[in-house]
Amino acid sequence: MPAEPQHHKTAVQVEGSERGERDAGAPSNGRGPAPAPVSPPPLRDAALILDRLKSLSADEEFRGAFARVLRWLTDEASVQSPNETVAGPAPAQKAEPEPKRAPAKMARVSLNIGDAPSAEISVPDTGEAPRPPEPQREPAKPARPEAAPPQTVVARARLKAEAARWAIERRRRIDEGADLRDHIAPTDKALIERARDLPNCYAWMLDPYASLPDDRALDDAAGNYECVADAFALTMHIIEHDSAPEGFLERAYELLAESCSALRVQLDRLGFLPDADQDDAFNWLRTRVFEDQIYIARHMRLSDPADPALWTDRQERIGAIADELDQVVSFAKHRRQHLNKLGYIAKRWDDFDADEKRTQTDTLVETVERLIELGLKPSDPGIRDALIGMLDDLPPADDLPGRVGEAVRFADEHLARTEADQPPQQRRETRSPEAEKAAALLKGKVAVIIGGQCRPRSRDALRDGLNLAELRWIATRPHEPIDNFASQVIRDDVDLVMLAIRWSSHCFENVKALCDAHGKPFVRLPRGYGVNQVASEVLNQVSEVMETA
Repeated sequence: MPAEPQHHKTAVQVEGSERGERDAGAPSNGRGPAPAPVSPPPLRDAALILDRLKSLSADEEFRGAFARVLRWLTDEASVQSPNETVAGPAPAQKAEPEPKRAPAKMARVSLNIGDAPSAEISVPDTGEAPRPPEPQREPAKPARPEAAPPQTVVARARLKAEAARWAIERRRRIDEGADLRDHIAPTDKALIERARDLPNCYAWMLDPYASLPDDRALDDAAGNYECVADAFALTMHIIEHDSAPEGFLERAYELLAESCSALRVQLDRLGFLPDADQDDAFNWLRTRVFEDQIYIARHMRLSDPADPALWTDRQERIGAIADELDQVVSFAKHRRQHLNKLGYIAKRWDDFDADEKRTQTDTLVETVERLIELGLKPSDPGIRDALIGMLDDLPPADDLPGRVGEAVRFADEHLARTEADQPPQQRRETRSPEAEKAAALLKGKVAVIIGGQCRPRSRDALRDGLNLAELRWIATRPHEPIDNFASQVIRDDVDLVMLAIRWSSHCFENVKALCDAHGKPFVRLPRGYGVNQVASEVLNQVSEVMETA
């Protein structure tokens, strides 16, 4: 095959050596060099270059150098026409002249790459409006998993503690030559399956590609995971029990903050941060203390870390609060049970006959004693309100066990205060035949009642029901000497003295001797202050004396 004739080469001045060499080696058609084949622009290469330029644009020295190069290129383009060619050797034959083309119209545009300063360059003007630069988009960040609920955090933390301790045991068994299939693989599989069942649970101590620390560090990690789980569970237990005394929740928050801080320090040392359980527990705590307006002074900032080596001390403090809370909750439960029993007795009291009231009185005394043992005071409203309806039928306060008698006195005092603040009772008790007879006997006379607290409503009802001109009620205190009220007993205008033995100390029995010495009829009131009850005692004890007076 004959060789093709060699033609002279004409090179067109273009940017880039590769393009110039390609054009120079193209065969001639007698009218100048043949045009190079058109190929698609190297878009992937251009994108790669732009991406690298963006990564370098943070360097101030690079941005300055890049801007200077852009300005130099712009100046060179403005000096040399884009259609200017470099003359080469004369062609072998005269080529037909190419038709002249009008010089391309140039436009100035701004070039922006990354953070580098913008520079203007010349480009052919196509008549189209320049497209605005596309806004730079931040690379999409992976979505953060939603925070797990407290019970999930507790379960994951407990599992990680168990897995960390298994990693220690696993290492020991391997060192002792244990069979992997029979003595190690089953536990590995079980723990991994449990971790997979929990959302977002990365048990790094089970990762075969993780470089695990020594046994001491693993044990500290396990202990701190357990502290977070125990403190979180305790906090939720307190929140669920509204009966927990004030201060328990704040103490639990403080221990949870300390546990989260210590776990973070330990995991940071081992290189296993971030950790979902440490993050979720601490973020929950930070939100909760803000909502509850509780200030936690320690371990809520990175600058105030807790010591991860003290996890055993934290576990003891968490356990102490948990035991204290269980005791309080148990006491509250038993108190509710005994208060319900006391309320039932009070509600049914009027339906009991005399024998049943004596039986129920024993139950009542035992119930009140138990309530006081469970932490209630004798003046507690729950005890006081139940006793008020039974006061007139209960044994004398001095005959009841000490704290029970004190509770009865508190109920009597409360009743006296409330009666003083209430309007007079419109409905009057229907008088029995005995009361009619006693009212005729006592009409226009002055009587004195000694004992307990003055109940204005009962006093007025007695005065009107027995037709008394006046009824004086002398309030007393336990073991008070009778000299304090003797002058009221021996007054000339006093016609009758009544002693409420339920509210009187045994020393008040000397009042009878005082009455006998001054010729005053004396009546003991073993029960309440109802008109019919008092009238019955008056007729039984002093009717003959009053009739002959």
